Amino acid sequence: MKHIEKFINEFEKMIGGIHFHEIERYGTNPLVRINNEDFLMFASNNYLSLSNDPRVIDAARVALELNGMGPGGSRFLCGNLKILNDLEKCISEFVGVEDCITFPTGYMANLAAISAMIGSFIKDQPHNIESAIIFSDENNHATLADGIKISKANKIIYPHLNYEFLENELNKHKHDHPKLIVTESVYPMDGDIADLNKIADLAKKYDALLMVDDAHGVGILGENGGGALEHFNLHNKVDVIMGSMDKALGGMGGYLGGSKKLIKYLRVASRPYIFSSSMSAVMAGGMIKSIEICQKEKNRRKDLFEKADYVREKLTDLGYKLLGSNKIPVAPLLIGSDENCNIISKYLFSKKIFCPSIVWPAVPINTARMRITIMHEHTKEQLDYLIKTLEEARSLIKISK
Repeated sequence: MKHIEKFINEFEKMIGGIHFHEIERYGTNPLVRINNEDFLMFASNNYLSLSNDPRVIDAARVALELNGMGPGGSRFLCGNLKILNDLEKCISEFVGVEDCITFPTGYMANLAAISAMIGSFIKDQPHNIESAIIFSDENNHATLADGIKISKANKIIYPHLNYEFLENELNKHKHDHPKLIVTESVYPMDGDIADLNKIADLAKKYDALLMVDDAHGVGILGENGGGALEHFNLHNKVDVIMGSMDKALGGMGGYLGGSKKLIKYLRVASRPYIFSSSMSAVMAGGMIKSIEICQKEKNRRKDLFEKADYVREKLTDLGYKLLGSNKIPVAPLLIGSDENCNIISKYLFSKKIFCPSIVWPAVPINTARMRITIMHEHTKEQLDYLIKTLEEARSLIKISK
């Protein structure tokens, strides 16, 4: 414990403290309750404002009354609830895959996918781990990095969105090696979208499996919100698509989608699926309704993107540097130094705006940023107050060019 205490003390000094503000009510609404006061929320991934939609809550309540709170254990040992099968069928049709498998969290889904797809399930089958190679974008989420680590496969990290580098590396290992390319569809910290058509072409050319983490794409990308496969017209061209239900869909849980044969394999080869509890029936009931609303109410996405574009335009006019494109409802403001980023975040908090700073080690040194997330239910008045407050904060620091 002495070593741990010493580390945490030095770490807190380095990053300016660790703060977990307690949200007392409303969680993912545009207005949340902190310290018995209302704060504007600009950090939640509840993009489409489905988390607190009365129809979603009612559907979850019905599922709760029918099935109780918890699943009772893993589906393999303790029973396979019908509503979970119903959810998986719903997701498959929504995303555009033959079948899918669900997990309590997106983290578990990523760990399950990578270790099962490229690792050894029984002895050296289906892959000899010593010859297996994973190609991963350097900005991939920590859950993907952990999945790669657990798989024990060799790894090659390619520079963010650098497909020339990726192809060169694939070409070096074009013979006999089991290969897996891992990428996200949407990179919310950087505000950009991967060129999945290019990556899919490379996967096919070099006989590699392709996994896409669509956590921030599902519900947002595609005409019907089906995510990356719909947006890029890549049905049947991606081996496994991972999605998260705790962002645009407003709930909690993760899924893996793919061919019927692959999902059948994952149901027995995924350790988090076999040895851990399934997602709860109450969550499954809410997510079925959430997907239904997402598909039917297309204007939610239109209104959301209009609001995000408005914020980006105004903040750019103020001299802020925004990362990425205008194709997602996230506005990452590059501030630069950790100190300046913390100053802005604390100023926003003093003005009743919740938007934590993102500093090292979450991002590289001297690339600290504010990740402003817009939700469907944010009003123009709330957006204007955010813009006005950031204009005031602009004078407190020197922004990186």
